Amino acid sequence: MAISRVARRYARAAFDIAVEHDDLDGWLRDLRVVRDGIGTPNVLQLLGSPNLPRAEKLRIVEDQLSSLDPLRVNLVKVLIANGRIEALPQVVAEFERFANDYRGIAIARATTALPLDESEAKRVEGQLSRLTGRRIVLQLGVDPTILGGLVVQIDDRLINGSVAGRLAALRADLAR
Repeated sequence: MAISRVARRYARAAFDIAVEHDDLDGWLRDLRVVRDGIGTPNVLQLLGSPNLPRAEKLRIVEDQLSSLDPLRVNLVKVLIANGRIEALPQVVAEFERFANDYRGIAIARATTALPLDESEAKRVEGQLSRLTGRRIVLQLGVDPTILGGLVVQIDDRLINGSVAGRLAALRADLAR
C-alpha cells in the first residue's frame, strides 16, 4: 500500500505533536485503537459519506473514541472536516513508520522456503541490523516457491537471496 502525500502530512503533524509532548507511546497506542475501531472500510465509508451530516459524523467519532485523549480525537475530526477520513489507515501506518525511524527501528519482512528456528531468526536479525545500522523487528513468512534462501523487504529495499531469484537472474543472463 503506497502512502499518499496527504496521509504523510497528517501523520507528520501528529508525530511532531507527539514528540513535542513526549508522548509517542500514547499516540501510538491511541492511533491503533482509532484504526481498529473506526478504521474499518465500512465505518470509513460511513464517515466519508456526503449523505451523513458532518455533525452526525462528529457525534459518532466522539461516542466511539470518548476514552481517548482529545488531541487524538481532534486528528480524526480534522480528517472528517477536510474530507480525508479515508486516509486514516495510511495516516496511522505512516505515523508508525515515523515513530520507528525516530527510535532507530526497521521492520524487516523475511520470507523463507521453510520456517526459521529461533537461532536462525536471531542470526538474520543480527545481519540485517549490521547492514542497516538500525534495530530490526523481524516479521517472518514462509513461501515454498522461493525454493531456498531468503527474501527480505525493509522499507523500499528488497534483498532477494532466494534460489528462485538466483535462477531468474541466471535465466536473464543466459538470454542476453
